Amino acid sequence: HPWGTTDVDLDRNGVNDWEEHGRGWLENTWLDGVDKVVKGIRERIGNDKILVLNSGRFHEFNWEETNGLLLENNPCIWSFRNWRTLWNSWIRTAMEPHVLFNDAIGDKKTDYDNMRFQLAATMYGDGYFSFSERESMHHRYDGYYDEYDLDLGYPRGSMVQLFETGANDRGVYVRFFDKGAVILNVDDVDHHVTDLDIRDVSGYNGPYYRFRGGQVPSYNNGQIFTEITLTGRTYRDRGIIGDAIFLVKQPTTVVADIFIDSDDEGTSPGSEPAQYVGDWQQVIHDIEDYWAMFVRKDMDMYGLAYSLPGDGSNTATFAPTIGVPGSYRVYEWHGDLTLAQEASDVPYEIRHANGTAFGVIDQTKDYGKWNYLGTYNFDVGTDGYVKISNNANGIVVADAFKFVYDESGGDVDNIPPNPPKNLRSESETENTITLAWERPNQASDGDYASSYQIMRSGTVLGYTFYQTYTDTGLVENTTYTYSIYALDDYGNLSTSPATGQFTTSSDETPPTVDSVRALNSSLVSIIFSEPVELSSAENANNYSINNNIIISSASLLNDNKTVQLTTSKHSVGVTYTITVNNVYDRASIPNVIAPNTTVNYNGVGDPIIISLSADNNYELYVNGEFLGSDSRWQEAESYYYIPQQLGKTVIAVKCWDNITTGGFVAEIAFENNKFVTNESWKVSTVEEAGWKTLTFNDQLWEQATSYGLHGEAEPWAQYGNVQGISTDAGVKWIWSSDNQNDKVVYFRFTINEGPDQTPPAPPTGIIVVEPQK
Repeated sequence: HPWGTTDVDLDRNGVNDWEEHGRGWLENTWLDGVDKVVKGIRERIGNDKILVLNSGRFHEFNWEETNGLLLENNPCIWSFRNWRTLWNSWIRTAMEPHVLFNDAIGDKKTDYDNMRFQLAATMYGDGYFSFSERESMHHRYDGYYDEYDLDLGYPRGSMVQLFETGANDRGVYVRFFDKGAVILNVDDVDHHVTDLDIRDVSGYNGPYYRFRGGQVPSYNNGQIFTEITLTGRTYRDRGIIGDAIFLVKQPTTVVADIFIDSDDEGTSPGSEPAQYVGDWQQVIHDIEDYWAMFVRKDMDMYGLAYSLPGDGSNTATFAPTIGVPGSYRVYEWHGDLTLAQEASDVPYEIRHANGTAFGVIDQTKDYGKWNYLGTYNFDVGTDGYVKISNNANGIVVADAFKFVYDESGGDVDNIPPNPPKNLRSESETENTITLAWERPNQASDGDYASSYQIMRSGTVLGYTFYQTYTDTGLVENTTYTYSIYALDDYGNLSTSPATGQFTTSSDETPPTVDSVRALNSSLVSIIFSEPVELSSAENANNYSINNNIIISSASLLNDNKTVQLTTSKHSVGVTYTITVNNVYDRASIPNVIAPNTTVNYNGVGDPIIISLSADNNYELYVNGEFLGSDSRWQEAESYYYIPQQLGKTVIAVKCWDNITTGGFVAEIAFENNKFVTNESWKVSTVEEAGWKTLTFNDQLWEQATSYGLHGEAEPWAQYGNVQGISTDAGVKWIWSSDNQNDKVVYFRFTINEGPDQTPPAPPTGIIVVEPQK
């Protein structure tokens, strides 16, 4: 396509189309050609065939004739707002069945956070997903992850934003499914999420559990979900790599098959490839039916190792990393070496939790298939392994072994486990009881309990893999009755439970103030340490603020801990003291806050709302703080900045143009003022140290050049207006004085909120003349 090049001759007249016709004609002509080809293909294949286009990105053409598109080698999410907007539009427009591929890529195959993040983002809508490390290049191999084997059922609704944390729809999202839920952090900073945060969202059907997984057992630990901190980081200064967690309705163990190969490319994430001792030869060519994971075998990088027969000093060890202990079926794979006769008696030993098993493999047959060796118990870690040697009657092939978690552990089991023992309470608070019990003895079939069902007063609270459980959300000074049943791997429930009655403690702790923060110049947020009583919390007379701040109203939010005060106007940067009295908690005998509880906080200003777009990309900074970036020029993004100090505010924007014509538009709303892009903005084509900060001196920068009003100026007007930018407010397209050749420019604009403390530049042009004598 014509993007990214300046040497195109689509009309074949020997003249460069960029110079002859310009960008608009060129792009339209190219898209006309794409449209003709796609419609022609659809006409020939009919509507019952799947047609997918690969432009490598979320393109916006020919959705009506295609079922899907491919986001190839996608490393992150640049703007979740764009992601959501385009995905929703595509769902409404594209042909069914929908076939959208998110082909994600990470620095290494153990980038579990990036894998979870992009998989969860794909679950925003209809989509397919894959994840590979950069070294795989051109899709030579992919990873396979525990999360891929989860069955969450069908969605119960759309993905919902729990709370917004920044521009471009950054925040934390949740989507509920018939059998579980997905929580997604789309931000470059960490965010803490609790079960209480998602309980009030439509579709909640909890409690939920982390599944118990083999690749990251510390993360997917099988425990009931109460809280988690989802990480976030920045990718290449603009993109986002967050994290996600996948939850299930019932305790579930999911262990993806573990492959240990002669090559790292064919080895499962989290495990190491085979370890060789002695003289082994690596072979790539002239092999048939060798093992490789999701392989393009034409890349000449896969194969196997072999050894000549000998005394057994040549060994190959295949050691999986076990995250979930238990029973595993063990399989061997060998390709047809075709060079010489393979051995019929390759010796192997399997080190497992209960000892070592021995046997031989006949590698003269059963090529290119998984050959079953037996089922054994393995402990957590890498102590278990399969080892083969060259003490054989022919060539020994060391290709791959597979370990398959076997939750059933054998034949059908109808024998229930024994009940747990010694149910007790390890701690009680005003609203929690922590239960503990002992694992039951083996049942008659030798099974132990693998999980436990917790009931309170005849109602199932949840399940756990552990011998502890904390019941939350209880009422103070109240007695509760519990029953704990044991379950085995087959789901058999013990015929009787362990039972007990335990009482929460009384609430004798008065509420305190955790934090106070000014949300804007006339709104103050107070967060108490616990839920507070409504009438006392909403009595504006129970609060006072110094410096003559008047409180007009107090409102208690739904969490029953946060009170928002509507006040007279604060001054930016001034320290205020709030005094709280007579606020009670919700105890049966209410506790009152300590008299004259005081907390200091800083006054802030009203938000500055910045809406902007650039052809093609921008990065926005306010007083040196990065707020966001985007690359879709036809849709503006809006950002909110709360001034924290007196004085001027500097809007700094880096823009760059990928094709031919650069342009930048913006509107800034502050209090009753509106500022727009025009010749009053400063511009430079040189990135100077500190250019985005408050103290940088931009007096030597040039005034921006206007290229016409938004909605009228070409070449943009022919494609439509920028959504979110006014056409009647005097907004101008601006750039440097050469928006064809200056590909990267830097803008600055100053809003004076108070006295300008920046000293003026020294005078220039003064000549000191010595007086005549």
